[in-house]
Amino acid sequence: MATLLGVAVLAGSASAGAAPPAERAAPVNTAPPAITGKARVGTTLSATQGEWQGSPNAFYYQWLRCNAGDGVCEPIGGATAPTYELTGAELGFRIRVEVVAQNGDGSSPAQRSAATGIVKIQPPVSTAKPTISGTAREGETLSATTGTWSGVPTSFTYVWKRCLNGTCPTIPGAGGSTYQLVAADVGSRVRVRVVAGNAGGNTAAHSATTAVVQSSTAGLELGPPKHDKRKGLVRFRVAVPSAGLLTLKRTAKVKGDSRSAAGAGTLKLTVKPRGQAKRRLHRRGKARVPIKVSFTPTVGAPVELRRQVTLRG
Repeated sequence: MATLLGVAVLAGSASAGAAPPAERAAPVNTAPPAITGKARVGTTLSATQGEWQGSPNAFYYQWLRCNAGDGVCEPIGGATAPTYELTGAELGFRIRVEVVAQNGDGSSPAQRSAATGIVKIQPPVSTAKPTISGTAREGETLSATTGTWSGVPTSFTYVWKRCLNGTCPTIPGAGGSTYQLVAADVGSRVRVRVVAGNAGGNTAAHSATTAVVQSSTAGLELGPPKHDKRKGLVRFRVAVPSAGLLTLKRTAKVKGDSRSAAGAGTLKLTVKPRGQAKRRLHRRGKARVPIKVSFTPTVGAPVELRRQVTLRG
């Protein structure tokens, strides 16, 4: 009764001419807060304040971890700033934020944002491009590295591309970490596209292109035959990649020959068809026949050169 009497007295005194006390009102929310940013581990979410009446002069935040199914939420310890960086603890959950507004008259009830999508793993991010090792020559095998990635990739796929005149179409069937160069690659450059994947998605990165792919005969040169009738031989001077000059011979019986270069490889001369060449040499004293010169290096892919030459008996 004493309290009620006091209020009545104050009200009576107000009617006698004193100004009424100002109405006290905490902020009132008119639009809920919202969250921006991708729901992926390692990314940062930002919260808006929402819209308020009552001229709030301070805002307080609390981030919530919510079950994906039933929406039950619990506060994330220490997450009271306007931004929050998602961690592995949020994987598979949805995220909401609560905002409390305050003015000189008090604090509002907490207002919740809508929930984000389910938090997923961040897709891999390339931090260093893939690279290619090997010699850009027909028959050689190139090898690709994956490059380096953040985001913990769990799988890698490879796509080899042939680049010419500014376009790089995919090479059919070339999907491994290695690729053996073929005749179709000669004159073009080659690059590899590496796709790294995990539960959060896939990301691609490209290597630099190789040098222009050379023919397998590049650097292998066959000089004109020199005949030695006294010995019944024909000699060929051959320039061999990484081995310099070697001399090959064939006998009057149209046999082949081979030579080895220490530490470099083996050079071999093949004459075909032997039977026809022998008959022509016997009847006419000369025969035009196809020959093949092949070089098998100690390290690397073989190269070969084919020519039509005239042999004399």
